[in-house]
Amino acid sequence: MPNPDQALAEGDPLYTSWIDVFGDDISGNWSKSWNKHWNIYIIASIPEQFHGIKQVIESTHKKPAGVAWSVKTILTDIESQVKLACLGVTQNVHAEQTKNSIKAAYIQPWIDDLIDRARNMHKDHSEWSTGDIQAELLKWVKEHRDKL
Repeated sequence: MPNPDQALAEGDPLYTSWIDVFGDDISGNWSKSWNKHWNIYIIASIPEQFHGIKQVIESTHKKPAGVAWSVKTILTDIESQVKLACLGVTQNVHAEQTKNSIKAAYIQPWIDDLIDRARNMHKDHSEWSTGDIQAELLKWVKEHRDKL
Protein backbone atom coordinates (compact mmCIF):
# COMPACT_ATOMS: atom_id res chain seq x y z
CA MET A 1 0.00 0.00 0.00
CA PRO A 2 1.51 3.35 -0.98
CA ASN A 3 2.16 6.04 1.60
CA PRO A 4 -0.86 8.44 1.71
CA ASP A 5 1.53 11.41 1.95
CA GLN A 6 2.85 10.73 -1.58
CA ALA A 7 0.10 12.98 -2.94
CA LEU A 8 1.59 15.84 -0.92
CA ALA A 9 5.04 15.14 -2.36
CA GLU A 10 3.67 15.49 -5.95
CA GLY A 11 6.06 12.94 -7.42
CA ASP A 12 9.13 13.99 -5.41
CA PRO A 13 10.87 11.36 -3.30
CA LEU A 14 9.30 11.00 0.12
CA TYR A 15 11.53 10.34 3.13
CA THR A 16 10.69 9.82 6.76
CA SER A 17 13.29 10.44 9.40
CA TRP A 18 13.24 11.17 13.09
CA ILE A 19 14.45 14.42 14.59
CA ASP A 20 14.79 14.69 18.35
CA VAL A 21 13.74 18.11 19.65
CA PHE A 22 13.93 19.20 23.28
CA GLY A 23 12.80 22.62 24.50
CA ASP A 24 13.22 24.24 27.89
CA ASP A 25 12.00 27.54 29.35
CA ILE A 26 14.98 28.67 31.41
CA SER A 27 13.75 32.12 32.42
CA GLY A 28 12.85 30.96 35.93
CA ASN A 29 10.21 33.70 36.21
CA TRP A 30 6.76 33.19 37.70
CA SER A 31 5.23 35.45 35.09
CA LYS A 32 5.96 34.06 31.65
CA SER A 33 5.39 37.45 30.08
CA TRP A 34 8.79 38.73 31.23
CA ASN A 35 12.25 37.82 29.99
CA LYS A 36 11.44 34.80 27.90
CA HIS A 37 14.47 32.59 27.35
CA TRP A 38 14.04 29.35 25.48
CA ASN A 39 16.71 26.77 24.76
CA ILE A 40 15.93 24.34 21.95
CA TYR A 41 18.14 21.33 21.30
CA ILE A 42 17.81 19.51 17.98
CA ILE A 43 19.44 16.26 16.96
CA ALA A 44 19.23 15.60 13.21
CA SER A 45 21.06 12.66 11.73
CA ILE A 46 20.89 13.82 8.09
CA PRO A 47 22.71 17.04 6.99
CA GLU A 48 19.81 18.02 4.71
CA GLN A 49 17.49 18.01 7.71
CA PHE A 50 19.81 20.29 9.63
CA HIS A 51 19.98 22.74 6.72
CA GLY A 52 16.16 23.03 6.62
CA ILE A 53 15.94 23.50 10.37
CA LYS A 54 18.71 26.10 10.29
CA GLN A 55 16.78 28.11 7.68
CA VAL A 56 13.68 28.16 9.88
CA ILE A 57 15.71 29.25 12.91
CA GLU A 58 17.46 32.00 10.96
CA SER A 59 14.12 33.27 9.64
CA THR A 60 13.05 33.99 13.24
CA HIS A 61 15.93 36.48 13.51
CA LYS A 62 14.34 38.51 10.72
CA LYS A 63 10.75 38.05 11.93
CA PRO A 64 10.53 36.94 15.58
CA ALA A 65 8.07 34.14 16.29
CA GLY A 66 7.00 35.43 19.71
CA VAL A 67 5.03 38.48 20.76
CA ALA A 68 6.97 41.22 22.50
CA TRP A 69 4.87 42.81 25.25
CA SER A 70 5.45 46.42 26.14
CA VAL A 71 5.24 47.58 29.74
CA LYS A 72 2.18 49.63 28.82
CA THR A 73 0.45 46.56 27.34
CA ILE A 74 1.20 44.50 30.44
CA LEU A 75 -0.05 47.20 32.82
CA THR A 76 -3.21 47.67 30.76
CA ASP A 77 -3.87 43.93 30.87
CA ILE A 78 -3.27 43.76 34.64
CA GLU A 79 -5.65 46.71 35.16
CA SER A 80 -8.24 44.83 33.13
CA GLN A 81 -7.74 41.78 35.37
CA VAL A 82 -8.21 43.94 38.49
CA LYS A 83 -11.46 45.39 37.07
CA LEU A 84 -12.73 41.90 36.34
CA ALA A 85 -11.74 40.75 39.85
CA CYS A 86 -13.94 43.50 41.27
CA LEU A 87 -16.91 41.66 39.74
CA GLY A 88 -16.18 38.60 41.90
CA VAL A 89 -16.01 36.06 39.06
CA THR A 90 -12.79 34.05 39.03
CA GLN A 91 -13.47 32.49 35.64
CA ASN A 92 -13.46 35.89 33.90
CA VAL A 93 -10.09 36.78 35.42
CA HIS A 94 -8.59 33.42 34.42
CA ALA A 95 -9.91 33.85 30.87
CA GLU A 96 -8.24 37.28 30.63
CA GLN A 97 -4.97 35.90 32.01
CA THR A 98 -5.04 33.00 29.57
CA LYS A 99 -5.96 35.17 26.56
CA ASN A 100 -2.74 37.20 26.70
CA SER A 101 -0.63 34.84 28.84
CA ILE A 102 -0.17 37.58 31.42
CA LYS A 103 -0.49 36.54 35.05
CA ALA A 104 1.68 38.62 37.35
CA ALA A 105 2.61 36.72 40.49
CA TYR A 106 2.87 39.91 42.54
CA ILE A 107 -0.66 41.12 41.77
CA GLN A 108 -2.35 37.69 41.98
CA PRO A 109 -2.93 37.79 45.78
CA TRP A 110 -4.57 41.21 45.35
CA ILE A 111 -6.77 39.85 42.57
CA ASP A 112 -7.80 36.91 44.77
CA ASP A 113 -8.55 39.33 47.62
CA LEU A 114 -10.69 41.54 45.36
CA ILE A 115 -12.66 38.51 44.16
CA ASP A 116 -13.32 37.53 47.80
CA ARG A 117 -14.30 41.10 48.70
CA ALA A 118 -16.72 41.28 45.76
CA ARG A 119 -18.34 37.97 46.73
CA ASN A 120 -18.69 39.06 50.36
CA MET A 121 -20.20 42.38 49.27
CA HIS A 122 -22.74 40.50 47.14
CA LYS A 123 -23.74 38.50 50.23
CA ASP A 124 -23.75 41.44 52.65
CA HIS A 125 -25.40 43.95 50.30
CA SER A 126 -27.78 41.93 48.13
CA GLU A 127 -29.57 45.16 47.17
CA TRP A 128 -26.39 46.48 45.47
CA SER A 129 -25.94 45.83 41.77
CA THR A 130 -22.80 44.18 40.42
CA GLY A 131 -21.84 47.54 38.92
CA ASP A 132 -22.19 49.25 42.32
CA ILE A 133 -19.94 46.66 43.96
CA GLN A 134 -17.38 46.94 41.17
CA ALA A 135 -17.40 50.74 41.44
CA GLU A 136 -16.91 50.56 45.23
CA LEU A 137 -14.00 48.14 44.89
CA LEU A 138 -12.41 50.16 42.08
CA LYS A 139 -12.59 53.19 44.35
CA TRP A 140 -10.75 51.17 47.01
CA VAL A 141 -8.17 50.10 44.38
CA LYS A 142 -7.59 53.70 43.37
CA GLU A 143 -7.09 54.74 47.01
CA HIS A 144 -4.61 51.90 47.59
CA ARG A 145 -2.91 51.91 44.19
CA ASP A 146 0.53 52.49 45.73
CA LYS A 147 0.23 49.12 47.54
CA LEU A 148 -0.90 47.32 44.44
